[in-house]
Amino acid sequence: MSSAIFRRGMRLFLPTTISTFIVLLTICLGIEDFPGYRDLPGFIEARPKHLQSILEQFTDWASFVTLELMNPWSWRVFDYRYDSHLWTIPIEFRASMILFLVIIGLARTRTTMRFTLAAASFVYCMWFQKWEVALFISGICMAEMQQIQLERGVLLIRQAWLATFVWSTVIICGMFLLSFPIRHSAETPGFMVLSIITSHYWNWHTYGAILVVWSASNCSFLQKPFNTPFAGYIGKISYAMYLVHGPVLHSLGYGVISTIWEHWGPEHHQLGLVTSFVLIAPIVFWVADIFWRTVDDPSMRIAKYLYLKLTAYKL
Repeated sequence: MSSAIFRRGMRLFLPTTISTFIVLLTICLGIEDFPGYRDLPGFIEARPKHLQSILEQFTDWASFVTLELMNPWSWRVFDYRYDSHLWTIPIEFRASMILFLVIIGLARTRTTMRFTLAAASFVYCMWFQKWEVALFISGICMAEMQQIQLERGVLLIRQAWLATFVWSTVIICGMFLLSFPIRHSAETPGFMVLSIITSHYWNWHTYGAILVVWSASNCSFLQKPFNTPFAGYIGKISYAMYLVHGPVLHSLGYGVISTIWEHWGPEHHQLGLVTSFVLIAPIVFWVADIFWRTVDDPSMRIAKYLYLKLTAYKL
């Protein structure tokens, strides 16, 4: 646990610092923006301002990294102008620290009591709309439920075929909740009743994510797609892909889709989206693989190396 806490900040913030620094370089070189991207339909993500000098741009980037990206003290979500997708990173760091605190605090309690207190913590977080912390704590609850089953030697469902059917139904329900729309839920077929209970989509997404993970962790049939070599590879590069997909879309993706729409016309809007995805997705995979090998994986090794050097214990 000491190692996990020590390395967590470096694990999250070293790669993000480098990825946003690359965005800074593309801005200085004038290749970050596609001209006319603001005229594209739909939601336009926050973008960094193009300042007059390299020094001003660097100062703005440094301010973003230190005061926004690495700021664990504010629960406010900033615009994250150097990569709008990075709004989740401070949340993940903060929730991780709370998770470690809960694990340490409950470590010496009995299994059933540990589950009860963790479940109570989940309800407490949801009551105050801290869904991100609730999601992390839900992982404790699911792990403790499995531990209780192992200690008592019982299964929730003994028949294999029935277990597959039940957990498949659960994961479908979870994916349905994860599809709860961000806007206009009260007018969206299939979600009108749920919107009466609450229209806050994060609540439904939280419950949906829990159902998906819970069902997959209890059903060997549902685990098969995640036990393949390709799934393992995707897991390795997943963080790198998360960090690079935004800059790739901003510098290349917007230009590709705009060019396709310009030549094919608005009547082929959906076909243009699909074609752009087919063209850009392999590039995102390729860039993510490079970033994982050159930045993400070395960052993990650096964090581990520092922990070993600064402590008297070996991992």
